Amino acid sequence: MAAAASGLNVPHPPLHRKVGFLAWECVYQHWLLLSWGLPVAVDALLVRIWPEHRRLPSCTDDLLDPSVYSRLVGCGPVEAVTAPHQAEQHALSTDRKSLLVSRGGQEERIFAKTPATNRLVASMLLTFDVYRNEVHRYTDIELPVLTPRVLCARQSPSQFVLVLEDLSAMPDVQMLSLWKNECSLELGKKILSAYAKLHARFLGSPPKGVWDDSQRPYMSAAAGLATWYRVTRYVCPGAASEHVVRLFTAALWHWSALRTAWSAAAPQTLVHGDAHIGNIYLQGSEVGFFDFQVVGSEHPMRDVTYFLASSYPKENLARDEAVLLSHYRESLEQELVACGSVQRAPSAEECWQQYRIQIFYAMYAFVFCGGIGGGLQDAYQTRILVERVASVMERVDAAGALRELVGAKDHAQ
Repeated sequence: MAAAASGLNVPHPPLHRKVGFLAWECVYQHWLLLSWGLPVAVDALLVRIWPEHRRLPSCTDDLLDPSVYSRLVGCGPVEAVTAPHQAEQHALSTDRKSLLVSRGGQEERIFAKTPATNRLVASMLLTFDVYRNEVHRYTDIELPVLTPRVLCARQSPSQFVLVLEDLSAMPDVQMLSLWKNECSLELGKKILSAYAKLHARFLGSPPKGVWDDSQRPYMSAAAGLATWYRVTRYVCPGAASEHVVRLFTAALWHWSALRTAWSAAAPQTLVHGDAHIGNIYLQGSEVGFFDFQVVGSEHPMRDVTYFLASSYPKENLARDEAVLLSHYRESLEQELVACGSVQRAPSAEECWQQYRIQIFYAMYAFVFCGGIGGGLQDAYQTRILVERVASVMERVDAAGALRELVGAKDHAQ
């Protein structure tokens, strides 16, 4: 190994290993694009010759045609579909709209999603299975927590459409925001209890068809390095300290070791995957979830870490962290008993160690989306999330966790 990163004591690979690895990743990513992208390209060509009634909407504006909406949802004659004022959006992984449907003298508010309007972003997410993953959750996996009612969920390799009830139009629903410091200790506990209920149901037996080691998109270290450089130098300079800049750079050179550790961590369960508070709502006394593009098989601390790091006010998290983690463990144990599971909840020590290494995934997710371009995630959102995650990385000594992981890997070799 080459010399350690300054102040981190995390060894970097020597230069020739770095060059060789980046060259290998370049070849491998091109192969992935060809092998995963070919079905998308073939399907996109076939769609052009299919009869109109077999096609899915290419954008949400297509649903403004009452005949298209009626055919897709199978709800009978529709008089009109209109698009009222739309909420501000900071991430454009899909084309989405709230629509007002007039049918039989009554009006219904619905929420529709189709592939992103940016064709580069849409092609990337289609190729890497993001849209299929969400449709699969809505059509094939029943969850023990609140989720929106589904009116239509369909996809092909080059198309997808989701039509859901519009939660924002329901008087008993409170939509939560990622931009406000509104997550109190009480609300944080309530949300973690809902995650515990979800995790307990699938602990030790994640459902088939979601992302796992056999089919999750490849998280490229080279893409991480490129987007990290762009985010820290141009998109939101100063959002992370120089210590965190060096630390996450070092982590990316050891990305395969992190992925191996995440996959080996037991027990695995179904995780939401994009577990920030903006994908959560309150309905009465219950917590609900939506936006399931990255559901997968992971350690339950994936969701817990992602939620707390991205959504809990950073000035309060240091004070409340231990209480919140303890509450999650207790809730998970109670939910395991309630659902008759024989699985054991991770110990407090196991949860803490996972918390310290799962934080690297949270940073990668926000950095990749903020640095890749195409409007996938805007600079405002990226800065907020990078600042929050960076503060957790420093406080929990993520550098020490990475050193331990790399040292264990080197010792095993």
